[in-house]
Amino acid sequence: MDRRKKRIRPAKQPDVPGEKNNWWFKRAPGVLEVHFENRDGSRTKVNLSSWLAIGPLCVSLATAFANTQANKQQAGRYSAAGNFKQAALKYFRSQETRFSTPDEVPANFITQIKQNLDKPDPITKKVLSQSTKTNYLKAIVLLVPELIRLDSRWSHIEVPRYAVARTKSSSASKTLDADGMTETLLVAAKDCVRLMKEVWPRLATVRKALSDLKAGKHVPINSPEAQVARVLFDNKGNFPAPMNLGRNAGSWSKEYRTYQAYRSLAYPLGGELTPLYLLLLSHTGWNGQVLNCLELGGIQFVEVLGARRIHLQSVKRRGGSRGRPGTSSIIRWAANTSDNSLSVNNIISFLLEWTMLLRDYAAEPLSRDLFLHAVSASGRNEVSGLRIDSYAGRLDNIPTRITNYIMVYCQSKGSPYCGASALRMGMAELIDKATNGDAVLLKNLLGHRLIDTGQDHYRTVAMLQRSKENMAGAIATHQRWITSQGKVDTRSKPSNRDSTAATPGFTCLDAFHSPIGGQVEGRLCTAYGMCPSCPLAGSDTDEAYAFARALQLKEEYERARGWLGLGIWRCKFQRPYDALVTRWIPSLDSTENRKQAVLVTLSALPALE
Repeated sequence: MDRRKKRIRPAKQPDVPGEKNNWWFKRAPGVLEVHFENRDGSRTKVNLSSWLAIGPLCVSLATAFANTQANKQQAGRYSAAGNFKQAALKYFRSQETRFSTPDEVPANFITQIKQNLDKPDPITKKVLSQSTKTNYLKAIVLLVPELIRLDSRWSHIEVPRYAVARTKSSSASKTLDADGMTETLLVAAKDCVRLMKEVWPRLATVRKALSDLKAGKHVPINSPEAQVARVLFDNKGNFPAPMNLGRNAGSWSKEYRTYQAYRSLAYPLGGELTPLYLLLLSHTGWNGQVLNCLELGGIQFVEVLGARRIHLQSVKRRGGSRGRPGTSSIIRWAANTSDNSLSVNNIISFLLEWTMLLRDYAAEPLSRDLFLHAVSASGRNEVSGLRIDSYAGRLDNIPTRITNYIMVYCQSKGSPYCGASALRMGMAELIDKATNGDAVLLKNLLGHRLIDTGQDHYRTVAMLQRSKENMAGAIATHQRWITSQGKVDTRSKPSNRDSTAATPGFTCLDAFHSPIGGQVEGRLCTAYGMCPSCPLAGSDTDEAYAFARALQLKEEYERARGWLGLGIWRCKFQRPYDALVTRWIPSLDSTENRKQAVLVTLSALPALE
């Protein structure tokens, strides 16, 4: 007997409207949900069923939660509910007896929660970061004023001073696992190529056979594509589990791998989109929420000046602050199309064709989502027939589902976990390296509203080190400009050149630790004219240029002898002059270098002082 026939669905209680017009409760035995009506007409469902363990105070807390979240964005509501569960809910569940009235709740219960959060985890011994503790505490602290407004019996609750940090603190510096990210993306790329090779060429045949069956035409069942079309036709678009296919399905339904291969010709499941999703994240550098909400209307193929390009645009939801509702903005991305199988245009074209059959059965606005997929006939699919969902999360309130898809995928492949956050961090590091730490470009290319977002949350250890080096270089250049009274620094060079020395034609092993007398340790060396006798000096890699500069410097030494006086000249420049004449010039002198040196155009050397 089919076990599903024995399942008796609990009778639902009537919907309970909230104080504000945009939310209401959905209640049933063991179920508590709050539904929000968004400004764009969509709805958000937040599952608070776990709060029922609190006891009689559950409804009061849930009502306060719904009122405070009425004008927030979907992601903010999910985060607030999750943060409450991690701290406040644990506190209420840990009590020996359930509190029946607000009077029974200890006045210092928020302080007790704070003390629990300060303790290390008893198993892992890890301590929560300050920002995490702040988020957990904020979930209950922000409910207190609303609880008091709803019921004055909550007025005895004490909110400790500085329970929530008053100033925004930046995240700890992050280390990017470039090797692990590369390994995971290579695995995803390999799977994408395999999917495109095995599935893409056969999708049109499946659709043609299904169309003929719907038109009443006879379709011989002599190929996998025709068999898949027959299953879809007989089950109204659904591809049932193997045990529900029936006797006429054929031997392929008995072998799980073969069944999976046949089912993939119909449409994808949520987990099967993971490798495509990871590659699109790595291409665009988008926030996971932005890519999840990418719709068909946000995909355009255009031609610009003879070049074929793909333009993407999606919505970035931004949370509100200080009672103001959240906002949203448009995030855009564009690139030239490519024939490479792993290019963005090919991945999206494959996704569109793979999900084409599902779009015939999906309702609006679900059918507009790019990452459309069928829900497996087990697990959360509790009803028979075809159930369709998407990565946009329109049907439920589990924002971690895609994270779980990625986690399961990485575990099955034996590769390190690499989610949307890590891939976005990798994009931030590439942008930082390419722009030499330009904070404004980082903000624009990552789609941030504020510069602080990138500086506080998207800076790896390597980025911070480059920033320190750039700052040190700027300070050293400024100091050199002051000490030289504004003279041009001849060491300005492309980043791919060796570090040049204070004297043109020479290189320096360490310009910040000069052994020459009078130079300050840690500052850029300013000993112009002293390089020939310095142990850290080397010849420029372009020997013809170095030879020309050496001859030019020799002439400058000899001219300086006249205006400096013989005594001063011997004291300061005798040793470098002797080194230049006896060591450097002979080592560079050759027939080839002489020919090339004549062709070199040199700027005048500064006067020796």
